Amino acid sequence: MLGVSEIKILHGRGNGVLRQVVRDYLHRTREVASVADEHADRGGDGATVAVLK
Repeated sequence: MLGVSEIKILHGRGNGVLRQVVRDYLHRTREVASVADEHADRGGDGATVAVLK
């Protein structure tokens, strides 16, 4: 819609509850092709990268 191919969501590490909620939502969203951790140098499991269709 906006010409963006991916989004990055910073949720921090903590105990992983927010990360899991974010990823569950992204997996249910039709416009999302894939979901993964950010590269270790850029946040690792404290950030989620969603590639859009």
